[in-house]
Order: sequence, then C-alpha cells, then structure tokens
Amino acid sequence: MKKYSLKYQKKIPEPIGKLQAEVIKKFIVLQKEALGIMVDKNNHFKSEFLENGISLTKKMIGHKIRDIESGGKVIRGKQSESLTECFIDLSNYALMGAMQAMYDFKLKTKRSCIPRCSYEIESKEGKLIKMRCKNCFNVLLVKDAN
Repeated sequence: MKKYSLKYQKKIPEPIGKLQAEVIKKFIVLQKEALGIMVDKNNHFKSEFLENGISLTKKMIGHKIRDIESGGKVIRGKQSESLTECFIDLSNYALMGAMQAMYDFKLKTKRSCIPRCSYEIESKEGKLIKMRCKNCFNVLLVKDAN
C-alpha cells in the first residue's frame, strides 16, 4: 500500500467565501472538542490502542459506524451518546488508524514484563485487591489474607 506524505503542515489553503470561512470555523471548534476527547480517553486507556494495533482501531470504527446507522440511539453503560458524539468518536478512531498506519510507534513498555512487574494497588473491593504493573499495565487480582 502507498505511504501517505503530509501536504498541509506549512500552509493550509485559504477558504473561499464567507460561508466556507464559517464552515471552517465550526470545523475547528469540533476538532478542538475531538482532540480533548482523544486526550481524555488516552489518559484513561493509556497506550492500549497502540499496543493492540490497527485491528482494534478498525473494530472500534465498525462499532461507531453501527452506532451512527442506529441514529445515535446507543446506550453505553448508563449514558446515551448523541449522534454528534458518535461522529466525533468516529473521526478520532479514523485519525488513530491513520496515525498507526503512518508512524511506527516504538513503545517504551512491553505488553508484559512478567516476572519483573512492579505492581501498585489500583483498587480494593472487599477482600479483593486489584493491582496494576507500573510498566506494562498487567493486572493482578489478589485476595487479602486479613
């Protein structure tokens, strides 16, 4: 497959006409929102998308397309997503896929560093302690002896 080369990093074409300029302004507002959502989710899920590769990204794009086809009437947990949220998520997944296709990420962490994992407590629920490795994000469930 042909490699894409960035074309508009130095100069973006000027919009022609008042309507076009207004469309571009609204597009930039949504791009900022999409970037905020991406950073927030990336902080939550760490490097899961990079570690699982483009196949997970394609799977998520498929989910979002089905969500959009349903008219945005999708319930995730206890929250419903608007059609706007579905399209913003789809654009983020598409850009993540483009990023994965274009760049070779050399991750600092391995998928698993067992037996050298360095665990920290993530949560406690009754006698069950959930621990996560600081380096590779392995999860360890331990039953409290007390």
